[in-house]
Amino acid sequence: EIILAGLRGNLFRSLDGGASWVQSPTQTRAMLTEIVRLPSNQLLVTGLEGTLLVSDSLVIDVSDHSLVSRSGISTALPVMGDEVILLGEFGIRLQGID
Repeated sequence: EIILAGLRGNLFRSLDGGASWVQSPTQTRAMLTEIVRLPSNQLLVTGLEGTLLVSDSLVIDVSDHSLVSRSGISTALPVMGDEVILLGEFGIRLQGID
């Protein structure tokens, strides 16, 4: 499985080593900056404009958990349960992902 994210909210998944790709709707046009697999096996996608997307079904259905402040997020580090450490325009903070 290969998952790529990038400009204009584009998120793609390949199950055949990159020969074919499926695009997942993200409901954002913000640049996506990182994909992290959480201990729950969910995927967390971070991005500019406070973008925090969580997928329970391997990037087919994506739910929006974006920051109200819309501050850009450059990376995330899973810590325990449903919490991650975020690094972004705001500095560093611990964030729960419900």
